[in-house]
Amino acid sequence: MSEARIRTEDLSIDEVKELYVETAMDRENIEALKSFQPLLLIGSRGTGKTMLMRKAESELTDDFEEKRILPIYTSFATCPIYENVNMLRLMVSKILIALRTKLKEQGIIVNGSIFKPIVNKDVNPIVKKLEDYINDISSESFEIDSEYVIDDENIVNNIDYFREFIKELCEEFNIKKIIIMFDEACQIFAPKQQRDFFELFRALRSPIVICKAAVYPGLVSYGTFQQFHDATTKKIERGILASDYILKMREIVKKNYPDEYDKMIQNGDLLNTIIYCSNGNPRFLLKSLNAILDKGNAIKTAVVNDVIKDFYRVTIWTEHTKLEERYKGHKKMIEWSRKFIENTVTNDITRINTRDGSNSNEKTTVYFAISRKAPEAIKQAIKILEYSGVVTLDVEATKFRYDYYDRYQLNFGIVLLSMAKTNLAVSCKEIIDNISQKKFPNYGENSPVYEDAPNLISTEEEIDQKMFLNNILNKKVSELEISTKLLKRLNDAGYILIKDIFERDESELKKISYIGKVRSRQIYNNVMAAVIEYISG
Repeated sequence: MSEARIRTEDLSIDEVKELYVETAMDRENIEALKSFQPLLLIGSRGTGKTMLMRKAESELTDDFEEKRILPIYTSFATCPIYENVNMLRLMVSKILIALRTKLKEQGIIVNGSIFKPIVNKDVNPIVKKLEDYINDISSESFEIDSEYVIDDENIVNNIDYFREFIKELCEEFNIKKIIIMFDEACQIFAPKQQRDFFELFRALRSPIVICKAAVYPGLVSYGTFQQFHDATTKKIERGILASDYILKMREIVKKNYPDEYDKMIQNGDLLNTIIYCSNGNPRFLLKSLNAILDKGNAIKTAVVNDVIKDFYRVTIWTEHTKLEERYKGHKKMIEWSRKFIENTVTNDITRINTRDGSNSNEKTTVYFAISRKAPEAIKQAIKILEYSGVVTLDVEATKFRYDYYDRYQLNFGIVLLSMAKTNLAVSCKEIIDNISQKKFPNYGENSPVYEDAPNLISTEEEIDQKMFLNNILNKKVSELEISTKLLKRLNDAGYILIKDIFERDESELKKISYIGKVRSRQIYNNVMAAVIEYISG
């Protein structure tokens, strides 16, 4: 049985090329990533930010000999999350390590390194272990050549010096421009670190260096950085009403489940229901299908109904509520936003969708709108829902009844379950066939649902990060997003808590039955990615 890999981090560049499915909007975003303008690529968790970055990187790499534009992809998933770090040192270190790897891949440097790996000695245990792992990989096939070693501390302490170093390097190797793609750019950092990141993101800009960053909507502290002035902004969107939506999402399914796809399309309405519920989010789609196939090698009505109910009634809200642990100061907003959707928006949408059921031409909706004059706390609470993938911004500043609103789409799976009908596939078709973009509940600037707005701003200090780290390490491995097969093997081998993984070396994974050298590294890397994903919220 095929099992889709949920994260692009687990894929090689060749696998990215094989699994990538392009929409017109994806192509626009890839071209923006390859352009010479700073870019913020905004998308909720699991929408494919990493996939687009890696695809853009692969295209630039393929064209490097002709165009001499060098792409540098680096992820902050392996960074000091809970310590007070020097953000300039951190960013430069990540860039240098990724730059060395790319130069070696391109054959520009062969028998050495142009600098030493830089390691912050004060990082927390997770980052130290991950950093050691990275350094082991980067040092496996070469020895440091002193002729190319750069040990001047100015590189990691002075942004002007670093830019000058990059300029000299590009001149030496005939590189016209370097495009740096920062993945997991902000959500893994505390607000102060986020503000520092954006200051440096802006400061790195030069005629040679162009920065790109993948960020989540909401819960981002930009500081003095103005996202619409200091960078181009692009959003990842796969609208469920697009003419090719089902076609493209089915193509994703086919590439990830080549052995099961023919059976899946025999129940086309059920497959389409799963696709619509995913709301254009590939991770939601693949996780749902993995759960269905875990119960058997076919898509059946009862199983599909159970998985959809579990995912969009329980899992998606569990992930949203989990943000309270990471963002203690937003706790009240997170609580309010869930109640707002469950008790107000969902009920209002359901009333529209079930009105006069005898009329087959009655219009349905998946949208709601918030006045742009609504209290700031309310608008921030809605952004947190975007972060979680519960809602997506559909249209900004649309005029409605003499006021301007931001119109949002509620996750289709949540809408579908609100209909309270047993045959989800039939309900899905009824809603989709009759959706109107002009019909939706709206909440004006003085709506009574905003009554609690003044109480949503918390004055509590941010959570003690070290205590949070300890809490994470003592959670069970079963709370991570890993396959049931991998989980069983880890548990059987004594890996019960997350800390059990970090307190042992990668080599110890080889002791697990049927795990060899290659598989142990894959497992270790997969589990580390899952841990970081969990920590980042």
